[in-house]
Amino acid sequence: MLFTFSMLCFLQPFEDIFLNERQEPGYIDLGKGNNMFFWLIYSRDRNQYAPLVITLPGGPGCSGLEFAFERNGPFRINSTTNRSLIRNHFSFNNFADLLYIDQPF
Repeated sequence: MLFTFSMLCFLQPFEDIFLNERQEPGYIDLGKGNNMFFWLIYSRDRNQYAPLVITLPGGPGCSGLEFAFERNGPFRINSTTNRSLIRNHFSFNNFADLLYIDQPF
């Protein structure tokens, strides 16, 4: 899934591809040159007191970002056409901020 995420970033402008969702991606420094990717996606209702949902899936060879694109996240990958993103109207970020921490090891 991370490969798909990286490829999508290069195909279209950043704002367009993520359907204008408010977000902050980045890395957590673990020391000794190791990092973990995180992705904070803000609540759609723009509530400054929205609860924070922390998602920590993943495991050997599995990216935690699967949840962002296939389960509770704001997006779905449109596999029937051009693999663009479509809005998930049932996403947890309708009412909460979502923090995905990728830990594929």
